[in-house]
Amino acid sequence: MASKTSTARYHSVTAYLMCKHVPEVIAFLEGAFGAREEERILDEDGHVAHAVMAVGDSKVMLGEPTPAMKRLKARPAHHYVFVSDVHAAYERALTVGGTPFSKPIGPRLGAVTDPGGNFWWIARKAMVSTTRLRRRNAAYRKKQAGK
Repeated sequence: MASKTSTARYHSVTAYLMCKHVPEVIAFLEGAFGAREEERILDEDGHVAHAVMAVGDSKVMLGEPTPAMKRLKARPAHHYVFVSDVHAAYERALTVGGTPFSKPIGPRLGAVTDPGGNFWWIARKAMVSTTRLRRRNAAYRKKQAGK
């Protein structure tokens, strides 16, 4: 009897990154966020056709587009990753190939791009109330309008 692959290890929605430089993105995820590689399948040319990374309690799948994949192109994506220490994770991300996008704002949020061009918003685990978020968003929009 053929076995079926269980989807029990995945959430209902799982990110799939179609990007260039997948081996570098994998190394970035390992170094920046302590991710674990669970699976890597190479095509006949040595490109990563499919990979699965465990990032905390979530999974991220990755693959590299090839010239044979006419309809699939590398496209950057945005992700939020929750950590205990935003500044430490941000600095780790920079040391393993991340590019600064937004320096950490106080202790709560910063952003980098990985070697494949994907955005990683690094946020602390403790979230603020919706009321406070609305006030911050209104203040930010007012500040941006004045520029």
